[in-house]
Amino acid sequence: MQTSRRLGLFLGVIGVCFTLGLLSAILGMPGGGSPGDIPTPPLPTWTADPASSLQTTILVLGVDSLSVSDPQLRAVWWVTFRPPGRELFLLGVPPNYRVGSGLPSLAEQFQWSPQSGPGVEFMTVLHTAAPQDVQVTAALDEVGFAALIDYVGGVNLNGVPLRGDQAMAVLGLIEDDASALLTTQSRLLEALIVPAAALGPSPDVSALIALIPLHAYLSEPFSQLAARLSPLLPLDPAMVHVDLLAAPQP
Repeated sequence: MQTSRRLGLFLGVIGVCFTLGLLSAILGMPGGGSPGDIPTPPLPTWTADPASSLQTTILVLGVDSLSVSDPQLRAVWWVTFRPPGRELFLLGVPPNYRVGSGLPSLAEQFQWSPQSGPGVEFMTVLHTAAPQDVQVTAALDEVGFAALIDYVGGVNLNGVPLRGDQAMAVLGLIEDDASALLTTQSRLLEALIVPAAALGPSPDVSALIALIPLHAYLSEPFSQLAARLSPLLPLDPAMVHVDLLAAPQP
């Protein structure tokens, strides 16, 4: 698996690592600094071709709970692929990202409807940040993401096995540090790829379908999404590329 990270993403991790041995083992790397808004550099470009009509871009949002009227945004990821190629590109953006000075952050702009998903204003801001045509919008809350981790049999991060609830507990400890949160999300996603690849080309997804609508949302029927994703199965970890938005170095 190829992963691009910038040192700025690890600011703030070390303070948590000193007090939480489990988180230290998971991240397995140094960090420093304190929480705070991340400045607004240009979004990086990834190698998928945004002009291709064959390209599929899925916007994946993480929220605290889909059972409340005003869920809080916890994660923003673009998932992009272009059949018949099997490469999968993931771009993570911190929820406190601002598209311009003095403008609301993504988290502050976020609105949610159980029927139609994210609000128009939020999607407009996202399109301003990265003009990708989104074909599918998906959302998972904390219960749903924990269930996804359990579905693949748990994850192993730097030798530390984690169930879904344990992984969510770790994320909860650093939810106020956007840099550390985004970094840890990327580590969990990478760790998910290996057991997900072991599921083969025709996994039983009934447990995932059962998450809808209480803990998951899809803008199209699950069967249609499965058809979109089928050319990528079984997943090849070497074909997955993860990129993270980071602040420029001082």
